[in-house]
Order: sequence, then C-alpha cells, then structure tokens
Amino acid sequence: MSKCSPNCTCGRHTSYTRTDEHRAAAAARTRGVTRRPLVERFWSKVAKSGPDDCWLWTGAAEVSGYGKVFTGRNADGRSQFVKAHRLSWELAHGTPIPDGLYVLHACDNPPCVNPAHLRVGTLVENVADRVERKRSRKSQGEQNENAKLTEAQVRQIIVELQRLPRRSQASIAAQFGIKQPQVSRIMRRENWGHLWDE
Repeated sequence: MSKCSPNCTCGRHTSYTRTDEHRAAAAARTRGVTRRPLVERFWSKVAKSGPDDCWLWTGAAEVSGYGKVFTGRNADGRSQFVKAHRLSWELAHGTPIPDGLYVLHACDNPPCVNPAHLRVGTLVENVADRVERKRSRKSQGEQNENAKLTEAQVRQIIVELQRLPRRSQASIAAQFGIKQPQVSRIMRRENWGHLWDE
C-alpha cells in the first residue's frame, strides 16, 4: 500500500486532531441530552460489600489507582474530574472538603470509596500515615528491598561509565548481571544518584 501525503483525501483514514469545529459539533450532538445526576453516576460505579469492607471504585482511575469521576467541562472545553474518594466523603458528609485538607484512607486502598474508611486530615497527617504504614518512597540504595546491586557494585559501574573510551551499557550490564536500562538509569542519575555526588 502506498503512503498518503499529509493532505490526502483518499478517505482511508481520518485525522483525530480536535479543532474548534469538532468541539462545536460534539457539543451540538449532546445538546438536549440529559446526563444522569452526578450522585447516581457515582454510586453506579461502586462495588459495595459489607459496611466494614472496602467499596471499590469500578469506573475510570488514575495510574496511582485512585478513582476519578467526570464532573463536566471547563470554559475551554476540557474535561474536569474529581477523585472518587474525595467525592464519596463529600456526599457522605453533605459538605465540601475544607480548604487545605485532604481525604485520607484508613484502609490504604486507593480505589476504596467507603465513607467509613475515609477521614479528612492535613498534609502532615497524610505524610505521617504514609511513613507509619511504610508506603513512603522506597529506601535509597541498598536499604531498598528491591536493590539488586550493592553500593560497591554501583561505584564500579560509575567508574566504567566515566572511563574513556566508554564500554557499552549492555556489556557493563552483563558484567553485573543486570539489564542495560538499569545501567542507563544509573548514568542518568535516576537510580543511585546519591553516589554520583560523593
């Protein structure tokens, strides 16, 4: 099959670039369509179980696992979302979350929206919970339970990376029994960066 030019009108493919014209057409199609109330849409995406169990959000979610609920569009036509656990707390208490406060999970389960598992708290409380429950960022260096290298091995890798002519990352990785992307992350200081500063 021959490649089409950028201005092709063959009809075999379409451009998905959103223009104001596309947005206006989409708005016209949905005009007059009534959307279910937010509360109804929210609870239809919750898998409820016992009162003390986690009620899991089954709708859209962020990469972090927290659910998100579509609340409409802003003036620019962009989608707006609210985190599902925050909305759950507000629905259960009938009031907005006070400014500067967070909704914290007692269960440490991001998709949980059971109001019995949620409470408001400050950033300091949220961080303290994270540290106490060992959810904080993994320890650095050898203290990280997933570390495959020792600090001495990483120092040897750093020496190899600084030596000229430089060996390939693949050969360095093979020497230490790791994969090439790990050597790349060490070189870019994404992993073990604290050893470069010594």
